Amino acid sequence: MAFNRPATRDLTISALAVTDTGAKTGSAVDVSDAADYQLSVVNTLNQAGNAQIQGSVDGGSTWFNVGAAVALAATTSGIFAIPTPKPFFGLVRAVYTASLAPGSGTLSIGIDKRF
Repeated sequence: MAFNRPATRDLTISALAVTDTGAKTGSAVDVSDAADYQLSVVNTLNQAGNAQIQGSVDGGSTWFNVGAAVALAATTSGIFAIPTPKPFFGLVRAVYTASLAPGSGTLSIGIDKRF
């Protein structure tokens, strides 16, 4: 697939200091004009956790999990594929849940969009 414009990164969770095991829900990112997108994670938390991508048609109260959660070991960063079918959702967000309460570090999760 050829892309027509440079990729962009929109943060859904930005430099969040996670201190408990409750779900942390990121802000919605508009992907309606993207040909493809992927998950970008910068994680310096000292505990493992999971990042789940959710999609919505309209950004209202109904969000659906997109594929399986990505397991993140402590201090793991990287780029992760988001499974298809991507075109059904105009908005996506990340939800992060720590396995144990982290004592240090931060978490940023972005959506890399390709056009």
